[in-house]
Amino acid sequence: MNETKAQDITVEEIRKLALPLSTHIISGEGLLDRTVTWTTVINPEDDIKSKTVQTHELILVAPVSNPNKAHNDTELIHWSADIKASAIVFSSPVSPTALAEAKSYNLPVMTLPADIRIREVEKTIISLLVNRKGQVERRGTQIYRQLTQISSRNEGMDELIGAMARLTNKAVIVQDK
Repeated sequence: MNETKAQDITVEEIRKLALPLSTHIISGEGLLDRTVTWTTVINPEDDIKSKTVQTHELILVAPVSNPNKAHNDTELIHWSADIKASAIVFSSPVSPTALAEAKSYNLPVMTLPADIRIREVEKTIISLLVNRKGQVERRGTQIYRQLTQISSRNEGMDELIGAMARLTNKAVIVQDK
């Protein structure tokens, strides 16, 4: 378990404050307290062995553009564990074999929604790493807008409660007197 200083950013904070709201944790939910030093986008078609990365980076895996030349997700999990990445985030579904490998390495794995641009995610994470206060304010505005849209569409209390539960990853209880 990493000891984190007050200014350190963890995988959990990046998930809450920088990753798209519909990002899914698919493995390693109890390991999100790891410190993140930086983030790097990896193209599965690239030579990952020659990539220079620091330990404790968050690895973002870009969508595969050429499946014939791409590393598979299991190879990317092995590589991420070898470089001591804090977590790996895929922009496509992850195979059961890769998930089993991630669990054996104690490596958190998340997936992004299909319509998200990986470079925008990288930019948002870097913004959080270098300017935490500004990113927290932007995330608050994003959540406010989403809840306001649900309310203005009269989707009801159930939809508002569901959105709050998804956004906070916590159970939400409403007490009506």
